[in-house]
Amino acid sequence: MIQLEDNLKTLIKTNAFLGYNIIIEENMGFFKCPRIDDLKENLMIYIYLFNKYIDLYEDDKSSFYYVLFLNEKYFQEFASMLYFFFQTEQIKLKDQKLYFNEKNFMDENNISIFMESLRVLHHFDKKNDDYKPANKIAAEMMARARKLKKEMEAKIKQKDGIGFLEIMSTVSARHASINPTNIGQLNYYQIIDQYKRLMMIDIYTPCLYGNATEEYIKKNNVKHYSLKIINE
Repeated sequence: MIQLEDNLKTLIKTNAFLGYNIIIEENMGFFKCPRIDDLKENLMIYIYLFNKYIDLYEDDKSSFYYVLFLNEKYFQEFASMLYFFFQTEQIKLKDQKLYFNEKNFMDENNISIFMESLRVLHHFDKKNDDYKPANKIAAEMMARARKLKKEMEAKIKQKDGIGFLEIMSTVSARHASINPTNIGQLNYYQIIDQYKRLMMIDIYTPCLYGNATEEYIKKNNVKHYSLKIINE
């Protein structure tokens, strides 16, 4: 399975931030992170699908493509998700390849590139992505740790009630120019990016006024809000 290099991740993030097309593999053509306004009533379906298939991919990257063909529901849902990213009228299945048009397709060789890009577009990329388990035992331990982390994150999210609606509301309330009437012009990557940047500004603000203690800085891992956002 591929690992996206930092320069390619930067390209994906930059194009997503600016709302541009993303071209990372010739056979696949270009795709684009959809704006919220373009999703309209399909927004919750979109969020459900990318969460589900990123999780499915992370559970077993090597067999992900084949799982799609063994489970009709998975295949139909995955194809539906692709419509959000690729400008196509119809996705055709031929010779175990998903064709968007006569020239561009997704198959077992480039699907991992798309899925890794999908992780980046939705802030699922982690700073330890490049770590490779030394052996089978280490890999199993990492798998259990990921599962436990997902369960804990789900509980925290449910307890705190912080979902995409709350994130959009926060960005609209705090941002100087983004509000409920125009936030739909942004894509998912842009909204999460602005939310995280606002949180970094909040955390850094006590430092601007000189009343941030060493304990506060250490506890909150304070960094300047202009620095690179790293998903832990």
